Amino acid sequence: MRGSSGQSNNTPRDVLGDKLARAEEVLLATQGSLGFIEKLDSLAALPIVQRYLDKPGPVKTFIAGLTPECDVVLRSVIALGQADIVFRIPEGADKFELLRQLLQELVLTERFYDTIGGLVGYYTQVLRILTAEDDQAVMTQYLRPEGIDITTNTESRRNAVVAAIHGMHQVAEIYPVGGAGDRLNLLDIDSGEQLPAARLIYDGRTLFENLVTDLQAREYLRYRLTGRQVTTPVAVMTSKEKNNHSHITEICKEAGWFGRGKESFRFFEQPLVPVLTEAGDFSMKAPLQMNVKPGGHGVIWKLAVDSGVFEWLADRGCTKAVVKQVNNPMADTDAGMLGFIGTGLSNDHRFGFASCDRIVDAAEGMNVLIEQSVGESIDYCLTNVEYTEFSQRGIEDVPVQPGSRFSAFPCNTNILWIDLPVVAATAKQHPIPGMLLNMKTLMPSMDSTGCIHDVHSGRLESTMQNIADHLVDRFDVKLPEGQHGSLRTFLTYNTRRKTMSATKSLHHAGEPLVGTIEGCYYDHLHNMYELVTQHCRISTPGIPSEQEYCSQGPSWMFSFHPALGPLYSVIGDKIRGGVIHEGAELRLDIAEVDIADIDLAGSLIVEADCVMGKVDTDGLLHYSDQIGRVCLKNVVVSNAGVDVEEMTQRSGNGVAPPYATGHLARREVMHVLIHGNGEFVAEGVTFCGGYSIEVPAGVRMTVRQEGEIVVFDEEKIHNPSWNWHYEESKDGELTLTRINKD
Repeated sequence: MRGSSGQSNNTPRDVLGDKLARAEEVLLATQGSLGFIEKLDSLAALPIVQRYLDKPGPVKTFIAGLTPECDVVLRSVIALGQADIVFRIPEGADKFELLRQLLQELVLTERFYDTIGGLVGYYTQVLRILTAEDDQAVMTQYLRPEGIDITTNTESRRNAVVAAIHGMHQVAEIYPVGGAGDRLNLLDIDSGEQLPAARLIYDGRTLFENLVTDLQAREYLRYRLTGRQVTTPVAVMTSKEKNNHSHITEICKEAGWFGRGKESFRFFEQPLVPVLTEAGDFSMKAPLQMNVKPGGHGVIWKLAVDSGVFEWLADRGCTKAVVKQVNNPMADTDAGMLGFIGTGLSNDHRFGFASCDRIVDAAEGMNVLIEQSVGESIDYCLTNVEYTEFSQRGIEDVPVQPGSRFSAFPCNTNILWIDLPVVAATAKQHPIPGMLLNMKTLMPSMDSTGCIHDVHSGRLESTMQNIADHLVDRFDVKLPEGQHGSLRTFLTYNTRRKTMSATKSLHHAGEPLVGTIEGCYYDHLHNMYELVTQHCRISTPGIPSEQEYCSQGPSWMFSFHPALGPLYSVIGDKIRGGVIHEGAELRLDIAEVDIADIDLAGSLIVEADCVMGKVDTDGLLHYSDQIGRVCLKNVVVSNAGVDVEEMTQRSGNGVAPPYATGHLARREVMHVLIHGNGEFVAEGVTFCGGYSIEVPAGVRMTVRQEGEIVVFDEEKIHNPSWNWHYEESKDGELTLTRINKD
């Protein structure tokens, strides 16, 4: 049953204090135990446990057949004074099955948090943070970090990009994708099943597919420059939340493991942890059914140690890794990621943050440099402070200068660089970094009478980036300004729209765009405007204001497979000059194009089924020249294009807008599909109206204009008739030269 909440939002501190005191006593009694049997004996000796189990009832009946682990968590709940809430036994034949499932769930918490005392330690830590929320903030000096600027195409950035390309074989990728993504409210259209954030469709692919596609684009760039292929090992932290693990593996299977082979992926699953109410009680959504959620991405390091992930990566020759989250599609834009990786490699850094401007009052952490005197030495720590902790730390979220929308401190983007051996060793000493508690979420919770209330609740979370708290550099003297580059933890600064634009929720009228799917696509539009006008030298309409964009959508659209670049300078060599008209759409799902002086009014989609290479009989992708190509010179494309009215109608109403997902309704479109190593060539041709053109593998289709008639000629080919030759100059610039092979 559901009743009106009889619990205050401000729980009396003395009640919490009593619960904490009890928990501390239980923790003290059990923490020195060497194993489950010894811990079980310690719990069994507690009077509160003895009194509860002396009474007849289902729990006493059930306990006889339990394993030591299940027995420990059952007695732990009793010892913490939570039995009346947790062990309300419902009527029905399945009550013992529900109890068994509950105990098995709690055993996962007992095991994972063994370093802080298991389930009891977890509960105690939550109460410690709850009761400390109003404590006076510790006064620490927080400085704005000196970072390495990679916003512009300088020689130092170009050298970092080249270093990243040549050192790619040393660098793994780690994706924490186990988060709930509750604010997206993502549902399966057919079943109504709640879906994890990784299933969100953005620009025609799921967010998880975008992660791997961005990685492959960097690998393909290395292949084009050096002729050498690398298959980067990918470690993925999943969870059971919303069947996250099953969905991620299903995406990989559907994509044929992206042509990388199943063995190039390593999955490790984070445990779901108990939610507690603001009153310090376990949150039960129904009898014997506890509210559980992922415990934050900070568990990734201990989980990687426990699961052998660090050893797996070392066996594959990796000494460094990049960590990226799934909900930031802008993380790999232009040279940002390669510049970040190259900076880490060039200076053998042990840890790094890819940072950018932070918006004042945004729900984003900030990167800070902590400077502290320790005896006669000075300690420096470049780390992160979460937005939920600003007031506790005495940090004011103020503009960098009066009137600016940006904060005095840069944004923590959760794009991280790690030295694998260093972080593995640190994780063994500090397994759960950045523990915090966020009690802002209302959740249905059952009280000791069995009534359900919506109560502010939260779980113990931790933050992966705060492993940096334990990576401290010590100096004999204070470092002068401009000398922070000697720290072993580094930070790069890049343009915000090319670094951080999260897809955490849908946009609602009147609210800021930051953190929304619509806001992410708006940043994408600005990036495309820069690419098209500054690098490709194409004339195009400007970007609408936020207000115009929210009501009318984008004024034009351009998207591409990242293997086309991903560097904007590379794309600027492949696409040169022309005009894109108001309302036009250009989509290039292809890597090799030679486009000059295009005139586009309407929709043009060019798609290759072999973008970067061929897949062999074992399902492995081999980067090669045997791919689709298109050459368009002085071509006019004019058709009715995107159905703007339909697109506007389908936007809002609790779903992602079609322009962001890539699922657009079109009145007319010119669609060119190239199979295998097929080529499509058109020069001086005007395409009016809709076209659906399919180029077979091993065929070069040449299109010519005869008066008002468009003529299609085909000829057999075995090898590419042209190619882009990638070359690295002395100052790190990558230049492309077209090589004709006829």
